Amino acid sequence: MNEEMKNQMTSMNILVPESMKTFIEDEVSSGGYETASEYVRALVRDAKKQKEEERLEKLLVEAVASGPATPMTKKDWEAIRQRNLERIQLKKEMGLVKVIQNCSDEAAEWAKEAFGEQSTDI
Repeated sequence: MNEEMKNQMTSMNILVPESMKTFIEDEVSSGGYETASEYVRALVRDAKKQKEEERLEKLLVEAVASGPATPMTKKDWEAIRQRNLERIQLKKEMGLVKVIQNCSDEAAEWAKEAFGEQSTDI
């Protein structure tokens, strides 16, 4: 772990039964992890990844169930652009993210995850 990442860390105390503590210590000593904290961070990363994969799968199932695709018209694209501009304006007003006008919501979400909730230029 680099120094910058260490500076961004915060601590958390977690109570676990003795059997879980022993299991975690065994995992650490088996060579896969250097510390119990590293092991727990790996578990959290895996859980976050799994949750995101489940969310994406749900979206894909909904998309398939919504019926056959239809061609996008200029009017459709303009409506999407307008909705995104409104979301960008709301985010600016809330002070979450300062973005250029053609930034996607995905990019703004990435910036919030990467840099925290503070105002960020994209």
